[in-house]
Amino acid sequence: MWFEGVDLTLVNLNPRHYITAHNVAYDKTLEYRSSDRPSPSVSLPAFDLEQTEVYLNHQFTDAREKTVLLGFRYEDRETGEVHMQDRAGWFKAVGKGLVFYFQPGHAASDFENASFCQILLNCLTWRVTGAGLRSDE
Repeated sequence: MWFEGVDLTLVNLNPRHYITAHNVAYDKTLEYRSSDRPSPSVSLPAFDLEQTEVYLNHQFTDAREKTVLLGFRYEDRETGEVHMQDRAGWFKAVGKGLVFYFQPGHAASDFENASFCQILLNCLTWRVTGAGLRSDE
């Protein structure tokens, strides 16, 4: 299920990772409860995207063989129902490379958000070496 023209909050689920931390400005913190229950509510850095799209009920089909970076919080304006899911940004090794996925990016305004753009830039500057993954500044 998806909705467009909505406001969405991206939540940093991996605050110590280079991709989500290096030069990324988060203008608020949010009480977030993982969609993978059971889990406690935790306070995490977040920022908003306006007039974007949201996809609900994504499922991981690979036993979570990925590094999850971002989650989202979406509140349906009509029903007041709140959705929090750990599916807004992740990466995984595939063959000799990496695949990155980010839910935002369908609206041009997503790319006007400095925080989201910095996360995308961090994917390009994060180093991969023969010894494995590292997060050099």
